[in-house]
Amino acid sequence: MDNIRVPLTTLSAKTWLSSNYYWVVSGFLTLAVSLRGITATPLSHDEFYSLNAVTEGIHEHLWEAPIIPYYAFLWLWTGGGNFTTDFWMRLLSVLAIVGLAITTAVITKNLMNKWAGLAAGIIIAISPASQKFALQARVYALAVFILTLALYFLIKAITRNHTKFWVFYSVTLVLGGVMAPFGLVVIAGHFIFLFSHKRLDQGQIKRWLIACSPLIPILLVGIGLVRSFSGLHEWATKPTLTNLPNAIEWLGASGALPTPAAGAFGFGLVVLAAVSKVGSKWLWASIIGAISIWVVSLGPMTFWSGNYFFSLMPLITIGAALTLGSLSHMRILGILALFAILAYPSFVELRTINTREPDLRLAAGYVVENQELSTEIFDGGGSFELGQAIRHYHPNEEALIFAAEPSTPYWAIYVNEECESSVILSISDDVNLQLCESR
Repeated sequence: MDNIRVPLTTLSAKTWLSSNYYWVVSGFLTLAVSLRGITATPLSHDEFYSLNAVTEGIHEHLWEAPIIPYYAFLWLWTGGGNFTTDFWMRLLSVLAIVGLAITTAVITKNLMNKWAGLAAGIIIAISPASQKFALQARVYALAVFILTLALYFLIKAITRNHTKFWVFYSVTLVLGGVMAPFGLVVIAGHFIFLFSHKRLDQGQIKRWLIACSPLIPILLVGIGLVRSFSGLHEWATKPTLTNLPNAIEWLGASGALPTPAAGAFGFGLVVLAAVSKVGSKWLWASIIGAISIWVVSLGPMTFWSGNYFFSLMPLITIGAALTLGSLSHMRILGILALFAILAYPSFVELRTINTREPDLRLAAGYVVENQELSTEIFDGGGSFELGQAIRHYHPNEEALIFAAEPSTPYWAIYVNEECESSVILSISDDVNLQLCESR
């Protein structure tokens, strides 16, 4: 019998896949996990700010100055505010998390081996933190992806010693810093990697300083404006020394969910990074970044929230994956399976309606279905009020009337005690949709 000849294209594909499986698997797994249930929950309070910015105009959000570059990018993504379904707005964050998984996998592979890269990508894919920010039309996913891309270019610049990579590093670092100033804490990780690299020389230190120099005016402007925007974070905790232990969990889980499983996932990454010399370098980079957030939060503008630790999560993931890369394949798979078990409860909960957030999709649907009771909606013009929700979820309902000074009866949320309600629908633990008879 003649030997069966495998087509050259098939052989090439198999060869290519055997060389790139670590980031291919990471990317497809992250995409599959992140797309699952992407519209299971309605837009959150913060996401309605994003929606308002792209539909009503970025100029109305000048008070959110640090986030305006993200709003501008989102405006382009939504075609000037013309494509604003929950799916499409969140898809940008999903793709950013996919990019984050692939970039982290490639970085880790370059530092050790393909199995370490695969482990890093899978950890990003299943992380409660990644899943939280993949399902939000907010700045975090895109900014952290860009900042992690900057780390990739830094590693390339040091190993290849080529000017173009230093330029790419500077551009991505500045872009990420402009979009999310809090993310610049990752420079601590860049510093440690740079000064612990065996090929370090004075020329590279000089190039790194030059590449970082465009950040100086950004930081000066930020320091000058910090008091003006300190009110944005009045809700956040002013940390004390007793709050520092929270940072250990947040390094791995970014405060994704206040559940034991999510906390165990975060602590697990910290432990893995700590038990090897190669991983502990990245743990210390993360800890220095966390201390930086703590110090800044003692000032007029606090960032003491798990959300702002997400920029450090890729660093701790790299540290954990480098530890895993030194183990046998079966042990790597076993530990990753354990992490998947810890992540599963968060996967479910993040796709379940959060009773702490007003379900404005439910409220909008109830009003549309009960137009015989009233077609008039109190529209206070807020970015997270009933009028905005109805226009978003039911844009073709022409019979409804939006009024800042409605006659009676009218639908409203966040109303004062003067409202005499004939219908009350609970849309969160402490917010109701009401049919008011008087105002």
